[in-house]
Amino acid sequence: MTTQPVYSCLRSKLTLDNAMINIIELYALNNIKGIGPKAILKILDVLKSKKLNSIQNIDVDILLESGDLNRYKKIIKQELGIDVFKSHMEIADKEIKIIKDKKIEIIGINESRYPSLLRLIKEPPVLLYCIGNIELLNNSKNVAVVGTRNNTELGARITQKTVDFLCENEFTIVSGLAKGVDTIAHKQSLTHAKGKTIAVLVDVENIQPKSNAKLAENIVERGGLLVSEVSPRTPIIPQQFVKRDRIQSGMSLAVFAIETDVNGGTRHAVMNANQENRMVYVPDTSKSGYSDINIPQLSGIRKFIADNTATPYTKHNYESILNELENALNKEQIETDVVV
Repeated sequence: MTTQPVYSCLRSKLTLDNAMINIIELYALNNIKGIGPKAILKILDVLKSKKLNSIQNIDVDILLESGDLNRYKKIIKQELGIDVFKSHMEIADKEIKIIKDKKIEIIGINESRYPSLLRLIKEPPVLLYCIGNIELLNNSKNVAVVGTRNNTELGARITQKTVDFLCENEFTIVSGLAKGVDTIAHKQSLTHAKGKTIAVLVDVENIQPKSNAKLAENIVERGGLLVSEVSPRTPIIPQQFVKRDRIQSGMSLAVFAIETDVNGGTRHAVMNANQENRMVYVPDTSKSGYSDINIPQLSGIRKFIADNTATPYTKHNYESILNELENALNKEQIETDVVV
C-alpha cells in the first residue's frame, strides 16, 4: 500500500507572517496554564481578522465575541486583561533573554521561519526552541527515520542503507536522538557528503539520553539542528516523548520505521503520519534477509504491513519511493503556496 499524501490547508486561518504578535506575547500566551495551542491559534485568527498585531490592542470581550473561544472564556478574562497580561509579558521577556543568552533560538508559529509541513498538522507546536542551523526548518525535503532502541544488526544495516539513499537524493534525516535506530540514522547522515539531520528532542539543552550529548554537539557542528517544543530545563515527563513523535512525522514528507516492537514508541510517529496522510515505509520483512521474522523487533513492522498502514520496501523499491517523495514534495509546495 502506498499512502497518497493529501495535505489539507491550515486548520487555522493563520497565514505566514500575519497576526504578527511579537515573540514575547506569544511566549507569554503559551505559558498560561489552560490556554493551549488550539486556543492560541484561534486568538491569532481573531487578531488577524481585526488587523491587530498585539493582544494588548484588543478588548477581551471583542476577543470572545465570535464564540470560537467560549470554552476558554473564564481563563481569557482572568489572564488576558491588560494589567494581568503585562505581568505575564514581563516574566516572558526575562525568560526569553535567558534562553537567547544560551544561543537558543525561539521560533513562533506565526513566523515564516516555522516549518510549513509542521504547521499543517492537527496540533502544531506554538513555539520551537532551536540550536543550530535553523534554515533546515524550511527545508521541505525532510524524511523521518525512526525505530526501536533495541535494533538488530540487520536493522542497523537497513537503517544505514536507507539513510544513504535518502541523503544521496538530498533529503534531510529527521529523528529523535534515542538509542538504537535513531542514533544510527543521525550518525549515518553525518558520514554522508550530502547528509543533513534534524534531532527532535524533549529539551535542546538537557539532552536525553545523556550518552548522546556528544552526538547532539556533532549534529550542530556539522550544520544540523536540534529542535524541541518544550522550553529548556522544563521537568521532563514521559508524555513529552510521545508528543515529540508528532513533530518528527509532522516535519516530514514520510516516515521510515525500521524496526519496532508492537508496543514500541515508534508506533506514535507512524500513527501520527497516518493521521496526517504522510507516507510510511517499513522494511519488507519477507525480503530483507531476516532469518526469523517473528522476533520482537519486527512485531510492530508486521502489524503495520498487516493493517495496511505502511508500505513495505527493499532497496529494489528505491526508485519508486523517490518518485513518491518527489510527488509529495510537489504537492506540499502547491498547498503551502495556496496558504501563503
